[in-house]
Amino acid sequence: MRTAWDHIEIGLRFLKRGDLPAAEAVFRAATAADPHCVEAWYNLAWTLDEQGRYREAGEAVMRAVELDTDWPDAKANLERCRVLAELAG
Repeated sequence: MRTAWDHIEIGLRFLKRGDLPAAEAVFRAATAADPHCVEAWYNLAWTLDEQGRYREAGEAVMRAVELDTDWPDAKANLERCRVLAELAG
């Protein structure tokens, strides 16, 4: 059985190749493997953001912020997703 970190490593390889749908699927598997893994939620959020799915990205990054309130990158990304979601309508 793969851990969240195993999934994250695979997802990062997909990102490097530019395969966002595959990366998303693997990061979703990472969040399922460990719902408390901040990095899994943050990488899922980033992948959704790159696909222009700002509301979903905001939800995922919100989960990351809930799990680690001191992570400045997650907080900044959350605000960015909120603004982009509002602009997208």
